[in-house]
Amino acid sequence: MGSMNDVFMDAMRQVDREAPPELVNGFRDKMRSIQAQYKHTETTVQSCLDGLSESPSLVELLTAAFVVNGGVLFKYDLDPEDTEEQEFTSFIKEMEAGLREPE
Repeated sequence: MGSMNDVFMDAMRQVDREAPPELVNGFRDKMRSIQAQYKHTETTVQSCLDGLSESPSLVELLTAAFVVNGGVLFKYDLDPEDTEEQEFTSFIKEMEAGLREPE
């Protein structure tokens, strides 16, 4: 029976390899959908799409997702009283709003 560390080590062996084309295509589609739906992310998403190589590695995809998600490390909110991440997210949104071009 394997341990959870096996899952982590398996992932570590994969991160520098070329991501499967289906994953890359789905990832690019998702990024474009985010870009279209959330206008405040337009420049950030475009930067990530432009930065991805033709055949990106998993680490490139993970980095792009991290950047687009505003640097959120964990999706699980274990302590609703902890507002530090909420403050950081608000700060990022304010920064992005300030960088937006006037319409």
